[in-house]
Amino acid sequence: MAGNDKPQVDWEALAGLRFLLVCYVMFMHFGSNESWGAFANLRQFPWHVHTFFSLVGFSLAATMPSAIKTKLFISARISGMYPLYVFALILALGNLLVSCNPSTFSSVFSWISLPSGDGQMFCQGTPLVQDSWLANVLLTVGIHLTGLQATPLWGASWFLGFYLWFISMYFQCIIIFPFVYNSLYKYRVQKKRLLLLTILVLVINALIVLAFWYGYVIDVNGYGFFDRITGESTTPSPLQVELAGKENLVILGFYLFAPFWMVYFIAGMCAAFLYAAIHPTEQLRSQVWGYVADTITVIMVIVSVAHVAQGFYPHDLSVTEVVLDPFFMRPEAANSYADPSTVNRAWDNIYGRLFAPITLLWIFALSTGKGLTAKALRFSPLSQTLSLTTYSCFLFHQMIGQWYYAATRQGEWWNWWSHQKDFYWFSPQPVPVEWYEYFYLVALVVLFSKIVQPFEPVIRSIFSFFINVLKQLRRDSLVLNTEKNTTREILLIIQSITGMEVKPEWTLGECGLASLGIVQFTNTLVNTFSTPKYKIKLSMPDIMFAHNIHEIASIVDNQIDASTRELCR
Repeated sequence: MAGNDKPQVDWEALAGLRFLLVCYVMFMHFGSNESWGAFANLRQFPWHVHTFFSLVGFSLAATMPSAIKTKLFISARISGMYPLYVFALILALGNLLVSCNPSTFSSVFSWISLPSGDGQMFCQGTPLVQDSWLANVLLTVGIHLTGLQATPLWGASWFLGFYLWFISMYFQCIIIFPFVYNSLYKYRVQKKRLLLLTILVLVINALIVLAFWYGYVIDVNGYGFFDRITGESTTPSPLQVELAGKENLVILGFYLFAPFWMVYFIAGMCAAFLYAAIHPTEQLRSQVWGYVADTITVIMVIVSVAHVAQGFYPHDLSVTEVVLDPFFMRPEAANSYADPSTVNRAWDNIYGRLFAPITLLWIFALSTGKGLTAKALRFSPLSQTLSLTTYSCFLFHQMIGQWYYAATRQGEWWNWWSHQKDFYWFSPQPVPVEWYEYFYLVALVVLFSKIVQPFEPVIRSIFSFFINVLKQLRRDSLVLNTEKNTTREILLIIQSITGMEVKPEWTLGECGLASLGIVQFTNTLVNTFSTPKYKIKLSMPDIMFAHNIHEIASIVDNQIDASTRELCR
């Protein structure tokens, strides 16, 4: 898959899809179930989670120019995302300490929700460290800094960032990427083999989730908060709580087990190699892929509408009775809120993952840029502006949600313990705002992300001991107005970000910078080519859609010339 053999990929459409996915993430976490009503049923259809992994695997594999030989790849990729991640950890730690400090800490641990009766904030230890607040703080910070809060150390860490388990999974996917990529690279022209490998990975996924459902989850008894015959609330016995805690441990452990998410990452990589072997945009009937993409879009919409059509039934622990009417789209073991909560949650996860073949084909078809869906996702504000905030939106939306809730609810704090699900999970109940406030929050998160972007170089310098290679790129003086020196400097920047040796004739897509790396790359260009006397200004869309590195060098040189002329006036 050499640079000049790469097929055409519609990166704008995939960028739009990324932002759509992060909006779905925020939908899962903003707005109470009661406020959303029947639309909250879409939270039973979390197709977006595995799709993220597939899309990342596809995007990374599709942008690599050749077999990966450099040892810098893993450190370069992780260090590119790490500074903002650490900044998010600092904010999350500050938010955590508001509700969890020595004065609110309880050494009594429980697998079920135990809200305080007087409405005061409180917190508990973790499954493995239950009786020490300080030990939990130190372990939580250390585990999150190493990115091990999902697999294998979630039991020894608070969920500092309710949704940062995804970053832990991503780091572990990056670690395996060079090895999987180089293995697939050997078969890069073998269409049938690549197709079979893609199908095999999807079959493995189906076997994993269905084996877990039929082999374990379907027989789980759960906590018994509601009577399955009458629907009336009940109090589980200590023995039920103890047994259900062990079941909770297994189910959450399954969810946070990195190899089971790597399956989708690898499936995306296989699909990218298959895409490169087929060159679908160069086929005589390439428009067919537009029909495929639009058909899948219609299918996803129909399934979503069907979920909403099931109706809404109140089901939190504050009610004294739940409706026993079954959800018609769910299996008998998880079709009522009288069923164990852990079983319902496990089914949501398994059900969403069963759509992996459809969502992977969707990514494949959208990459061709054909069809109405791709056209909509290419909409300029979505693909060129909002999509650049995707990573920051994911990192910071929890913190923004907590600040917003406190600011609009007389200081009340949305936190993990006071709003905990009725079983032990990495996320609490969604921030209990009204449904229409979801749109306010999304706007605030995007705005915060845009504000953070210009400060990213500063954040990187603060954490420069994690990204030492950036220090080598800083220089005391610049040789101006020479394309050779500018181009060479840009090539070194790209190498530090991607871990790959690239050529000036390649596009950013061929350099591996067609997705989340654009923001980091543009900020690094500004930081590198600015001087104490002037600061150059670069447009991310201009950088994103430059034809090759030579053109980017010209853009930088023009900005340096303009800044110099302005300085001389």
